[in-house]
Amino acid sequence: MSLQPNQDNQSRTEDTSRTQEEDSEDVTGDHDPHFEPIIPLPDEIVVCTGEEDETVLFNERAKLFRFDADTKEWKERGIGPFKLLYHPQNETYRLLLRREQVHKVVLNQRITPDFELQPMASSDQAWIWAGMNYDEGTAKLEKLAIKFKNCELSQSFKKCVDGIIPKVVEIQANKSGVSDNIPITVQNLSISSKSDSYDPTNEADEDDDDDDEEDDDDDRSVMFTKRCTLSEQVNGQWNHVCIGDLQVYYDSEMYGARISIICDDGEIVSNTIIGANTSMQIKDKECWWTAVEWATVDHLQWRTLKVTFSSTMAAEEFHSNYMEGLNYAQEANIIDALPNDVEGN
Repeated sequence: MSLQPNQDNQSRTEDTSRTQEEDSEDVTGDHDPHFEPIIPLPDEIVVCTGEEDETVLFNERAKLFRFDADTKEWKERGIGPFKLLYHPQNETYRLLLRREQVHKVVLNQRITPDFELQPMASSDQAWIWAGMNYDEGTAKLEKLAIKFKNCELSQSFKKCVDGIIPKVVEIQANKSGVSDNIPITVQNLSISSKSDSYDPTNEADEDDDDDDEEDDDDDRSVMFTKRCTLSEQVNGQWNHVCIGDLQVYYDSEMYGARISIICDDGEIVSNTIIGANTSMQIKDKECWWTAVEWATVDHLQWRTLKVTFSSTMAAEEFHSNYMEGLNYAQEANIIDALPNDVEGN
């Protein structure tokens, strides 16, 4: 009889222990849940940007613009890190800009020997250039502008580009037969000098003032500009005239195009009209044509002129702008002739 209480106590102790263990398991389960994933997680994914083997020569935040030749307006492409990259193995240089946050590529352009930066007339913080942009996998010929936060960054980029151009020229000269794989750049697309002087980044730019200034000094639209050597045919021989800047521009008063040449001393030595009857020949780096000379209004005369460029690419671009001017002349019925000839007709 004396063993009965001990058995009851032992039973109660065992029940209490089991209850405490169950409570302990419940508490532990509430604070440390564990669920097996329905779908196994993949291993860590390594994202390749294509820049892994390249050296960063320049990297600053900037805003990119593209010039729309149809509307004659600058259009913003995006803000992000603007890089100048060098690939040691391929010996290539390129410009790259990805939009912030979304990382979409809006600029991917190879630097070629004739790459040239042009300053934006109204801003010392921006540069303009043209070339083949491979931003979406296909090449597009675009006029582009880049705007930095301050002048110091702008000049730093210009200095970096000026430093690599001689190297690009040397690399290109040592690589025969690879030019077909390198994007071709051109110097100028259809763009008005007023658009050059207009700073598109003044609008809705968080880093700049909101004051906009208009430049009405020159409303003509510059289609092409390039350095050249000018010659004139006299008695069957080509005589050297000067070295200077050639410009093809749209004259809104006549709804046609003109060819203007300014020598290095500032003198306008030629200003001719592209008429429906204007014929231009091209061979290698040279283009020649015959037109009425309007640079000296008091002494109008027919002249046969020839311009020689530094590359066949520049000559071809000039000739294509002549063809565009020819279309203008045909649409507006512009005939290049001496005033007396027109009156006589």
